[in-house]
Amino acid sequence: MPDTATDKAKAKAAAKTKAAAPTTTQKLDDIFKGVNRSDAPGLVVGIRQHDKLIYRRGFGLASVELGVANTPWTRIRIGSTSKHFTSLAALLLAEDGKLDIDAGVRTYLPELPDLQPEATLRQMMSHTSGYRCYLDVSFLSDGMAIKPKGSALAAQVRQTDVNFPPGERMIYCNGGYHLLSLIIERVSGVEFEKFLKDRIFDPLGMLDTSSVPSDFIVERGAASLYLPLPTGGYRRGIFPTEEVRGEGAMISTVDDMLLWLKHMRGPKQVGSESSWAQMLTMTKLNNGLVNPYGLGLMRHDYRRVEVIHHGGGVVGGATQMITVPSHELDIIIITNGALMAPGDAAYKVIDAVLGDKVLGAAKKLPTTKRFQPMVGTRYHAKASGLLFGFEDADGKLAISIFNSQGLPLHDAGKDLRLRFEDMAVGPLVVETSALATSGEAPARLVISESGNAETFGKLPAKAPSLKAAGQPLVGRYRAPDLGADAEIALSGDKLELKVYGSMGLNLMEVEPFSNDVFGWKIPDAMLPLRGSLSVERKGGKVNGFRIDTSRSRHIWFERLADK
Repeated sequence: MPDTATDKAKAKAAAKTKAAAPTTTQKLDDIFKGVNRSDAPGLVVGIRQHDKLIYRRGFGLASVELGVANTPWTRIRIGSTSKHFTSLAALLLAEDGKLDIDAGVRTYLPELPDLQPEATLRQMMSHTSGYRCYLDVSFLSDGMAIKPKGSALAAQVRQTDVNFPPGERMIYCNGGYHLLSLIIERVSGVEFEKFLKDRIFDPLGMLDTSSVPSDFIVERGAASLYLPLPTGGYRRGIFPTEEVRGEGAMISTVDDMLLWLKHMRGPKQVGSESSWAQMLTMTKLNNGLVNPYGLGLMRHDYRRVEVIHHGGGVVGGATQMITVPSHELDIIIITNGALMAPGDAAYKVIDAVLGDKVLGAAKKLPTTKRFQPMVGTRYHAKASGLLFGFEDADGKLAISIFNSQGLPLHDAGKDLRLRFEDMAVGPLVVETSALATSGEAPARLVISESGNAETFGKLPAKAPSLKAAGQPLVGRYRAPDLGADAEIALSGDKLELKVYGSMGLNLMEVEPFSNDVFGWKIPDAMLPLRGSLSVERKGGKVNGFRIDTSRSRHIWFERLADK
């Protein structure tokens, strides 16, 4: 006979457990509880699954000064999430027979410098063109000065070198998408912003979406963008150019972006199936390496489900648009200054909605304890200009690229890697067996960037004094590719590099890691750019140096004769 009392007790306990389990809505509320406030900028979020809206909320303020709250219909700039719309616009012109995306870029923009071999439009769209990024170049030369229309193209025309030959590597490049916008405008005979509206936004009913080239333009129903001040409070986030185009100019809402994600997964009203297949095909480099970036879209595995996405960042805001096609789960998060990384939040949403029964185990991260001798070491390679170091990040081994904040490495068994989706560069890969687990860190280390192996030398554990290393650099310089003059000076306990561009001043604080390799950072909180400085000598004297960042390599500064 069954034990009726026992069965009843078990059923009661199960019911109690079920009642105590948080609902999906409660899990999502918990993710965003930190931005659920009425005294700070925030974000908007929309989540749909199986064509059913499961979460749609605004958090924080759209206007701090006026006390206006964010709502689900608030319009906010989505930054680089705009890029795949630009790729689609180019493919629509290809469908029209007006554009060849495999043609060289100078076919359509002949004023660009003849940098052979010539990059194609497709390589611009996949970040494999090798072109330097005009934003990086303008930040280096003019800081956060507002650049007028035409400055971006002028910066690209001024370049005499590239980051790498086309197709050799993959480095994220806003400049390529800006040039693509100009080409779309020239070939179509229609203003770029109007082309997007007429051919993409309006046909899909995205009536609250537009491409807006300047943060000085007042847009109906749009949230202001905000940056926190170190002393408390906020300042307005203004992107330092009046000509943002296909690289990141769109303003949208969660409803419009959810509509777009549904279209992206389903039958196509805009763009042929062939065009969409090209956008979603991952890029193969010259060396055969396949990277998870197509034409404006990222595609890769997350806990054994495929995700397709693209993030975006602007001055005072950030975005993540992501879909899990196999589960018809669409997510859009757009911030206007909330202290939350929308990319991280989006993955937490996937965890909360799909759960561990659907998802696989999270990727392994190598522990600092396992590779303790590597922590605190720095390595540099002159050929690529790449500078990196190993750090501890909450007990996990992290890698710092170009003197920036460390990012956790991923354990792939035979190697550790910083994936392209982690930093939009690389991937950077080092064999696990090459790293020290005891004793001293190796003097030389082979690292591959985008499948290109290079030997790096370890920098001294004890850096030379600021005066000893810095004094030989003191003097005046000229950087032709920046269109700028520069000066290095010792100022008290600081070594400073001042760059005088045609529109502004940029100040960098320089720190010696050896007599020939330095790290630098821009102390302005609005421009957290960092990089390396590699000294060149002739006859024992400094005749110049090269500046490298993650997106612009080998910017040459030639020493000028002393007055």
